[in-house]
Formats: sequence, C-alpha cells, structure tokens
Amino acid sequence: MKRLPLVAALALGVSGISAAQADIEVYGQAHLAFSHLDDGDDYSAFNLSSNASRLGFRAGHDVGPNLRALVQLEGQVDIDNGGDQSITSRDSFAGLEGDWGLLRAGRFDTPNKTLRSRTDLFGNQVGDARNIVRGNYGGNQGVDERFRNGIAYRTPSFGGVFVDVHYSADGDSDDNAADSNDDDAWSASLTYQQGPAYAAVSHERWNEGGDRIREMTRVAASYDLADVRVTGLAQSGGRPSDDAFGVGLRYALVGDIFLKGQYYVLSADDSDQDADMIAVGADYHYSDELRFYLNYAQIDNDDAQNRQPWVEASTLGRSDGGVGETARSVAAGLVYNF
Repeated sequence: MKRLPLVAALALGVSGISAAQADIEVYGQAHLAFSHLDDGDDYSAFNLSSNASRLGFRAGHDVGPNLRALVQLEGQVDIDNGGDQSITSRDSFAGLEGDWGLLRAGRFDTPNKTLRSRTDLFGNQVGDARNIVRGNYGGNQGVDERFRNGIAYRTPSFGGVFVDVHYSADGDSDDNAADSNDDDAWSASLTYQQGPAYAAVSHERWNEGGDRIREMTRVAASYDLADVRVTGLAQSGGRPSDDAFGVGLRYALVGDIFLKGQYYVLSADDSDQDADMIAVGADYHYSDELRFYLNYAQIDNDDAQNRQPWVEASTLGRSDGGVGETARSVAAGLVYNF
C-alpha cells in the first residue's frame, strides 16, 4: 500500500487542499487459480483463471469538524487474459463520513450482497456460495449485484447495531433513469457486530416498469469460538420463489493453516431446478499479504439444472452441458494483497 500525496493534490483538484492534508491509498489484489473443471457430461479440462483481481484508489480528507470527504475508484483486472474492464467496474463512490454515519453515492455492493460476502468461506474461489444463492431468474442477473446510480446511508453503531439503507434511481441503466423511476431498486439491512459475533437480516427489491421483477430476504450469522468459525445463511426469493440455505465451518489447524468446508442447498420454485453444493479446502496464510489455497467443490444438479461451482467471481464461464449432472472442480490458488 502506497501513499501518493502529490497525486492526491492533483486528483482532488481543490484550491487550498495541500498534499499533506489528504490521505491517498493505492491498493489491489492479484488472485490467480489453476483448476480442473468437469461438468459431469462432455467437458473436462484444466484452466487458469483470474478471480476478482482488482486495482483501486482511495482518498480521504478531513474537511471540517466531524466531517470527512471520501472517494474510492476500484476496477477489476483480468490478469489471465487481459479482459477489458472499467476502472470503476467494482465498488466506486464518493461520500461523507462523521459521527452521524456514512453517506455514499456511486456504484457499489448492496447491504443484501454484503451479508453473503461476510459468511462465505469460499468467496471468489471454487465453491463460492453465489454458485447456489445468486438467484435463478431467467434472463435477469439475480441478486448479489452492485447497484448502479445508488445512494446509501449507514447509521452509527449503537451497541454493535447499525442499519444500512441503499437506493438506486435505476438499477440497470448507464443512461438516464426511467420515467418516474420505474426501474429503481432498494436494499436494506439490520446488522449486529460485536466481538466474535455477527448477525444480520436484509431485504432487496428490483423493479421494472413499476413492477417487482426480483426480490430477496436474507438472514446471515457467524461466530468465532477459539480456533473455530461457524457461518450460516438462509434466503427466500420472490419471482420466482427460490429459497436457499447454507452452513460453513472453518478451523485453525495451526497458526497459519485453516481447514474449511461449506454446504449450500437451492430449493427452487421448480423442483427440477434444485441443486446442492459441497466445498472443502485449506488455506495457508504465508503472510498478511500472501495466501495460498487448495479447494474441491461439487454441485449435484436436479433434472433441469446445470449449476457449476467455478462460475462466480471468476473469468471461467459456465459450460453448456451438465444438465442434471454433478459438476466438479479442484483448484489451487494464490492471493496477493497490496
């Protein structure tokens, strides 16, 4: 992580703000995985993928008593194949922060999406919970998306309890919002976070033409007890009425090695679309910046389903086959944070 005071002054471009007054961070993550994929049908091959690798810039400045100005620009970097990604393709916003809370505007994770990321032991890896819980909405993307055109407020924490409210003037548009904001969306959560305990409930709704097109309610929790972390998530969807739940367990075998596993089930509105996923793995934290892992994951699909455990947060795509089959993957990965 580097401080760039000169860049700070130039980027902020505000008269009277000196380089010494602004905090600038350049940060990122390189995440590469070598994996073998098998869709249980007619596809089996070794692959290299970039999993949500990113480059970001943060700036913060205390502009007055109890008021701090913030900006973040973060983009995905597909370092395995040089895919074209915007510098703001990930969480990017401007905001204000004080004892009164946090106010942000831009494109970034919703409260509903945050619940999943806080309890997913295989986030951005083979076995990512989104391969089950993201939603089965036909041509729609489902949940676990970032709001475009969003504004969000987080309250201060009161005894570990805080509220997040997030509104999008138009959840899908890169242009003007629809007339009367008929394509808007909102997401909200209530969270308790204190010491080793985390628990939250959220609801999210996306509209199209003034009608609901998808919505989701989630409950999530995790607890750390000595060397063990236990996680859980349950969700109920609308349009279609897909439900899902999952549990996870992580154990610190020794100081730097962690064993982990999680099991997720999709109970779809159409029972032929059901699926369940099991993932097991080990993480080796070589240092605070460098981590290695080895994972195995599989998804058992019902007659009309073809979910695969390697698709989410990866440059790997879904194979066309494997309907009603068991899709399997084993992956070795490297994660370097800077």
